[in-house]
Amino acid sequence: MLSIFTIDVVGVFFTIFIFLWTVLTIGGMKLIITILSSFGLAFLVSYFYKKSKNQASKGFLKHWFFNTGLYRLNKDKKKWKELEFTDNDDYFPTANDKFFSE
Repeated sequence: MLSIFTIDVVGVFFTIFIFLWTVLTIGGMKLIITILSSFGLAFLVSYFYKKSKNQASKGFLKHWFFNTGLYRLNKDKKKWKELEFTDNDDYFPTANDKFFSE
């Protein structure tokens, strides 16, 4: 949390704001147009991000990152009791494993 805002919403806001500010400044737009459009679009994107984040199920981003291969599980035998009973110590499921057998 950053004050009353979650850090991911603040990150989305500032990322959009800085990107649009840079593009419009390089493009030679007037300062008032740059400021208003950067704040406006950053606020709009942050609003829709927060709204869609609240409607999505908990863990949606972690699941999506796992399926795309950007997130991997850690081999923690205290957390995953099933690892004590596996035949192969090197195996740990990844997102692209399609077949599981017992």
